[in-house]
Amino acid sequence: MKYVYIALLGLGIGTVVISCSEDKKKKEENAPNVPVVDPNGLKIAFYNTDSLIKNYTYYHEQDSILKVKQTKFEKDLMARQRDLEDLNRRLIEHQQKMDITAADLAAIEKNLRRKTEQAQNYQQTEGSKLQNEAMEIQTVIAKKLEEASKKYCEKYKIDILLVHGQGGQIGYIKPNMDVTESFVDFLNAEQDKLNEDMGK
Repeated sequence: MKYVYIALLGLGIGTVVISCSEDKKKKEENAPNVPVVDPNGLKIAFYNTDSLIKNYTYYHEQDSILKVKQTKFEKDLMARQRDLEDLNRRLIEHQQKMDITAADLAAIEKNLRRKTEQAQNYQQTEGSKLQNEAMEIQTVIAKKLEEASKKYCEKYKIDILLVHGQGGQIGYIKPNMDVTESFVDFLNAEQDKLNEDMGK
């Protein structure tokens, strides 16, 4: 009776070991199927971000719109600041001369607090709107560049189009691989088509 139990127990362990090794086989990693590219036939080019920013028409249009809004925002803030400073100066003058009733003084103080609060709210709200708009524009420009890069590479049979700029990860690239001028011309010429393709 003991022998049968041991045999069954041994059989059970054997089964466990076999099933565990089968699980391991199922979980083995499959190697990716990466095609080998002939370096002699690989076309690599780059564009310079600084030059692109200077010459990409759409970028300048969007940047100009933002600058106009930024300038207006700053002028409004300065006007509010001057108004607050003027109100504060008058309050101090009245306090020093003591030529105003307590009720009028309280009214000026209340008005000063209200305008200070309004100025702070305006700065936070409008400043946040401008920041969000700038981020949205950057996102749109990044998507346009991505889409344009794909089309440009397909058109000119380029395998890799790198982005080169100050502080980037590329230390040096041969100047004859620079397609910045050509890519910027392509971007400017294809702008309407890019807008259509992206639904903008």
